[in-house]
Amino acid sequence: SPFDLCDLPLRTPDGKFMPIGLVHSAQASWNEIVFAGMGAGKSFFLNTLNFFFILRAGQARLPWLTVIDIGPSSSGVINLIRSALPREMQHLAIFARLKNLADSAINPFDTLLGCPYPLRSHLEFLNNLLQLLCTPLDARTPADGIAQLLRTAVDTLYRDLAPNGTRPKHFDPYADSQVTTYIQQAGCVWDAKSTWWEIVAFLFERKEYALAIRAQRFAMPVIADLACLVTDQTVCENYTAVLAGTGGETVPNACARHLISAIKEYPILSNYTRFSLGAARIIGLDLSEVTPRGGAQAERQSGIMYMMARYVGAAHFFNTPDEISEIPEQYRSYHRPILESLAQDPKRLCYDEFHRASCQDMNNPLSRQIISDLTTATREARKLNLSIGLYSQRLQDFPKELVAMATSIYALGAGNQAEAEEIAERFGFSHAAYDALRRITRPNARGASCIALYRTEYGECLQKVTNSAGSFARWAFSTTAEDMRLRNALYARLGCRKALTLLHRYYPGGSIKEEIETRKMQIGERQTDEGGEDIEETILKEMLERARKDGEIL
Repeated sequence: SPFDLCDLPLRTPDGKFMPIGLVHSAQASWNEIVFAGMGAGKSFFLNTLNFFFILRAGQARLPWLTVIDIGPSSSGVINLIRSALPREMQHLAIFARLKNLADSAINPFDTLLGCPYPLRSHLEFLNNLLQLLCTPLDARTPADGIAQLLRTAVDTLYRDLAPNGTRPKHFDPYADSQVTTYIQQAGCVWDAKSTWWEIVAFLFERKEYALAIRAQRFAMPVIADLACLVTDQTVCENYTAVLAGTGGETVPNACARHLISAIKEYPILSNYTRFSLGAARIIGLDLSEVTPRGGAQAERQSGIMYMMARYVGAAHFFNTPDEISEIPEQYRSYHRPILESLAQDPKRLCYDEFHRASCQDMNNPLSRQIISDLTTATREARKLNLSIGLYSQRLQDFPKELVAMATSIYALGAGNQAEAEEIAERFGFSHAAYDALRRITRPNARGASCIALYRTEYGECLQKVTNSAGSFARWAFSTTAEDMRLRNALYARLGCRKALTLLHRYYPGGSIKEEIETRKMQIGERQTDEGGEDIEETILKEMLERARKDGEIL
């Protein structure tokens, strides 16, 4: 092993201990890609890495972890960590589902507390998101002139709505009852000319930071503001060209049309923020309800939702103490310790089911955002203390640019000989490594194997390693549908610790999949209408009854 410390315990094929470092100084940066076919253990491997990332030695606080996934695969680790935390800290671990609803809105224009303008990394994200919204379904990039108009309009919008701008938003006492109740009791006097920025300052001076953040949401731009501004003569006078093949539609009109359409299609990003993760540091975001399949429109929506999840769950990962000068002076004493602490803490951002993000075209705004994040993580790894993991089903899902920036690569098998040959050629595998890749089978009781390539300061290290998880871990990290349903049902009844204890005791193999198949065979022709759900319910009842007889539960 090229690592002198062990964060992740793996083993070699002959059973030797293989220590692996995560966020280790032997690597210049910490970008990983993992690929495996369905059922090959990709999501389980992700859960394992994330769990041991959280448990790395020498950490004074919980690290930052955000997992963006299509499905509940990360919920096992989140629930395990949450149950292990003291009750007063359990809010630091959250699993949530994004919903394309106004009640779950996330305003991408929100800035740090007290900041009328976005920081550099936020501004780049905004430009990429807005360009994605303004890209026709049959194109990969917006029409000529739209990207430039959007940048000009965004700059103008923030400047106009700033505390000293031409039209800061006026305070509405009916917008947030918590804010209004507090300032009434605190003796704040307002009138029709009072602005939200004045309310923010009032709350900040009294150290009511949570309320100040709530109030600032209403001072921020929303997409509807931008849609109005892009056709304003003072903004669009240099972008009045007519787009080819549109019957005379100008750049400003086309831009406004796309933004108005986005307001209708995506309530999640068209209103003031209502969705909040609070102070959570360990976050799992499930996009299954907002990422449909099939067609260009579905691909577009999936890309937008990946970007929104990245924004709400990890945008702050890219903020550094160097940006303190961009923050208004009266708010710097508040932000400086936060940014310094954030820089010191390890941070990890993971994208599972990456093939659903449609990042093959490097001109795609989402692709540019991912490339930008990876580039930042590569160039400023030591400063940001950030690792990024991309997980997908095939090597072909990752453009060459992403593979080139990866410092840890895990191949959990190959679907066929042609794919194995491509992987071996791509990474210069020896004949022995190619042969080992071809022989990797699906995970079993002995563990899940993979070919691991580490790019370190000592050169490249290539190993066949196996993730051997014990019964508790297999149950906690399992992403098999049947196992998750049983586990979650027991969690709801008994809590995490007791549920895992019983699962480990009664099904030490770490799964009920084989048990379900056996019972289906036993049912045979006697009851062909009995489905898997009924068998699972029977297993659950039997486990609870057995636990009562054994005195494990009352």
